Amino acid sequence: MEISEEEDVLFVDEIHRFNRAQQDAFLPHVERGTIVLIGATTENPSFEVIGPLLSRTKVFTLNPLTEEQIGVILRGALEDKERGLGEYSIDMGPDVMEAISRLANGDARIGLNTLEMVVFITPRMKRASDTLQKRRWKRLSSGRLFFTTKLGRSITT
Repeated sequence: MEISEEEDVLFVDEIHRFNRAQQDAFLPHVERGTIVLIGATTENPSFEVIGPLLSRTKVFTLNPLTEEQIGVILRGALEDKERGLGEYSIDMGPDVMEAISRLANGDARIGLNTLEMVVFITPRMKRASDTLQKRRWKRLSSGRLFFTTKLGRSITT
């Protein structure tokens, strides 16, 4: 990576997976101001990010979205013809949208992934509710959700 005279922004997803030595490598660049480090983690940064790096950061806590907020995002995805699923002209019933919003558990990514799965798998099934059986979702040790469809396909989010 070439460091310029200007501040470069470096986004590190799942920074908690970096070991101490790897996190230490960011420190001189953060101290000199040659990079603006943005780290995302699902873990508590007080335990997972090294002290010297943590002391030079601002921590923002992102709270789970409400079911209503997830619903707004899902409806937007169904209507958006350029970046969403609008080109498929899907008429999703309110009960299915509510179920997806509830299954998302505050995470828009899970809701959008589930919505996409329902849009593409449901035409092969009798009803959308068949796709959304709660017992088919399992949380892996990594925290990701695992879903096995009736068609035998596995999907992780």
